[in-house]
Amino acid sequence: MTATTVPQIVPGTLTGDLDITSFTVEHYPGDALGIAVRAPRMNWTYSHTVPEDAQILLTLTRRVPGSKPREEKTYLPADDGVLVPWQFEPLVSREEVFATVQAVSASHKPLGAVSRTLHFEAGLFEEFDHVADFVGPSWAEPESDHRHLPLVRTEIELKDQPVRARLYLTALGFPDSTCKCNGWFRVGLF
Repeated sequence: MTATTVPQIVPGTLTGDLDITSFTVEHYPGDALGIAVRAPRMNWTYSHTVPEDAQILLTLTRRVPGSKPREEKTYLPADDGVLVPWQFEPLVSREEVFATVQAVSASHKPLGAVSRTLHFEAGLFEEFDHVADFVGPSWAEPESDHRHLPLVRTEIELKDQPVRARLYLTALGFPDSTCKCNGWFRVGLF
């Protein structure tokens, strides 16, 4: 007596096998601080060929410093994961975003694992965000004296222990297209 084997047909993409292998915002290679656009585009790549009816579940947790975080979700076609347009309200200055993407079926069942969490923060968009005190050396120097660079520092006292801080800094003459002014700095405590 001989046993007959029946060949099994395995679909190209098994449920639970379609993972996101890379997830970025704009052209940044990973997490990004101070992005210069209010509606950033996102990119992702897949581990396998995507089924025709697949979708992407894009989930964001957004937080403006000093406010409570809010979660937003949307479903997108899975056909293209390159520079996908922003699907939500535009970002505001200093807004922080934690985002994930996941491939799902047309009935919203997972086709793979949730991507790694991508973290990015918006830069300063408004003109009034760029206002701060000028910081410079504590001694007078003629404009033509470029023999040495001064060490600029200061000390501050805080009333409370900060939970978090972010320093926005630029230098006079520093070529930064996202900065609309020179010679300012600001410390933000949240």
